[in-house]
Amino acid sequence: MSGNTADATTPVDNWHLLQTTLAAVAPEQPFPRIISDRAMLSLATLAAYEAAGVRYLGPLPDSALTTALLGRATATDWAAHPLAYRPARDLRLRPDPPAQGPAATTPSGEAGVYYGVRLSVDLPLPAVGTTPARTLTRPALIVKSTRKATLDATHRQSDLASTLNRGRYRRRAAVEARLATLLVAPGTGRVRRFLTVQLSGTDGQVQLQVERDAAALAQAATRDGLYVLVTNDERLDNEAMLTQTKGRDRIEKRIGIFKGPLAVRPMFLEKVARIRAMVFICLVALLVYSLLEQRARHAGLAVTGRKVLERFAVCSAVLTTFADGTTLLLAAPFSAWQQEFAVPLAVPDPNQWLVPLDPLPS
Repeated sequence: MSGNTADATTPVDNWHLLQTTLAAVAPEQPFPRIISDRAMLSLATLAAYEAAGVRYLGPLPDSALTTALLGRATATDWAAHPLAYRPARDLRLRPDPPAQGPAATTPSGEAGVYYGVRLSVDLPLPAVGTTPARTLTRPALIVKSTRKATLDATHRQSDLASTLNRGRYRRRAAVEARLATLLVAPGTGRVRRFLTVQLSGTDGQVQLQVERDAAALAQAATRDGLYVLVTNDERLDNEAMLTQTKGRDRIEKRIGIFKGPLAVRPMFLEKVARIRAMVFICLVALLVYSLLEQRARHAGLAVTGRKVLERFAVCSAVLTTFADGTTLLLAAPFSAWQQEFAVPLAVPDPNQWLVPLDPLPS
């Protein structure tokens, strides 16, 4: 994915803001390594990082430079350089580490998921501030992912004609509108360049002719599953480069949680103080969410924080009012279904933290 305009144009500004924040809260700590996705590592951004001595790691965006690097690795190179890294979902299914060496396989006999060939790349960096334009040689790791290769091949399969002459797509105008939307949708660029699309016929007899550029498809297939990681930190070996890059996925999922499932009471945000308050509340909620997942892992529960919260989403209490006006508020015991999580997580009896209502709600 190439990312949007903000991904490519704002990393340096965001880095400066982060520098200011870290200098205020942890001035004695060195600035951390920046791990980016490919949309955030333009040559201009790399030039700014290099000029300031900032460590970075991430995939190079598609360019002639990237294409030239990918051409330097062969099938023989991949076979000789398997990587031990496995995604967390694979480790849950196959906890035993793969064997080392060219014939490395998982316990089930499947071929290794990742391979990495280490090379060097000459980065033609533009001028930034008082630093002139220059070319720097940096470590690069060409990664081959068998799973990504399958996904890349799948993405090139396009069946735009599957819904023609059915329902609303019996009308040519509806087909034209839908086709226009599909061909400009984000993420379709890798498919669009291989296709020539022609629409003909009238309502109820719509025909779609799709011609594929066989030569371009064959050339693209040679790059299935491949991408280039670059860094200026010589201390990172091949395994560290891939592992730390993949670790970004956990952070991105947390950002997704921050934007989505965390239900925060609506607030009007005209004032800066209110914006800060909302961000603070979201960060506290995300902290609780993460601690809950950590506790679940320590208890041997392979579940997300969302699953734990869903398990306890429905709880009840009984409020009893006596003739003399006194009240008794008792929480209903956890169900057997909830106890499956409550016991290993050491969740206390809800009556320990249930607060009596005084006065009673009207």
